Amino acid sequence: CVLQSGLKHYFEFIFSTIGADPIVGMTAYNVLSPSALAATANVKNHASTIGYLKAGAIEVAGSNVQSSLATYIAGDVIGAAVDYSGAAPTIQFYKNGSAVGTAVSGTTGAQYYPYFSDDINGAGAANFGQRAWQGTCPSGFKALCTQNLADPAILKPSLYMDVNTRTGTG
Repeated sequence: CVLQSGLKHYFEFIFSTIGADPIVGMTAYNVLSPSALAATANVKNHASTIGYLKAGAIEVAGSNVQSSLATYIAGDVIGAAVDYSGAAPTIQFYKNGSAVGTAVSGTTGAQYYPYFSDDINGAGAANFGQRAWQGTCPSGFKALCTQNLADPAILKPSLYMDVNTRTGTG
């Protein structure tokens, strides 16, 4: 799921078990491509990855930009409010409904995806609004679902693309 330009999205993640190096955030790195995954040992070190670590730090491209923040453990609700209404997206992290640090800016023009990872034995569940929020969704932010996305430019795709079955002669 791609975070949409011009909108304000909220999502949350709850680790049921935490391993060595969990992170919650957003990345512009194409983690969906197997070749992209093979190109780097760790997506969190990519230049357009922003994440909140269990040790109480916010990182951009694998380097701390904010530290000495609240740490988290299994069961804590980690929220992320992504404001894509300006030139560059910003992300504000939350732990159990309370803001953590200050908002961090992403790269102008980059296409971001929500990002959750743990290097060893971590597990958890993401909530993009498909069920009630565990934490508190900040005012003005919405679930990441189709009803909250902009209307498509092409309202009736079948007028422009459709199946045309033909019987061949050879």
